[in-house]
Amino acid sequence: MPIVREMTLHDAQRLAELTTQLGYPITSATMLGRIHLFLNNPYGKVFVAAIQDNVVGYICIWVREHFHDAHRAARILALVVDTNYQRRGIGTKLIAAAEQYAQQQGCISIDLTSGNKRIDAHVFYENLGYKPDQTKYFSKDFVTQK
Repeated sequence: MPIVREMTLHDAQRLAELTTQLGYPITSATMLGRIHLFLNNPYGKVFVAAIQDNVVGYICIWVREHFHDAHRAARILALVVDTNYQRRGIGTKLIAAAEQYAQQQGCISIDLTSGNKRIDAHVFYENLGYKPDQTKYFSKDFVTQK
């Protein structure tokens, strides 16, 4: 079974590979910059799952303060497990680490978004107690991708 720990600067190359595997190509140099942002930000946290020093997955969580009330909530920004290691309980361990962190930060809830095409992921989340809702998320792109 993997150990779950906080990410380090030394994880940049592997996190870039996993993020690319998730469908978001990124270089290790760019990933290193993102790691620096999260290591120095009290609201963001990234946990990795490692088997014998090989990072096989990660989860990124963000804690947000509500302006309109006194509640805190958490959002899972990314979760990825290497395709060669899926269906071994690694994603479940990463979710548990994120949930524990959110509760320690005083969050009253945790949420995430998952693309319509990720049907297996939807089943995974529902099996862990996450419920889909009918809330409509609105977004606006400022940059048109080519």
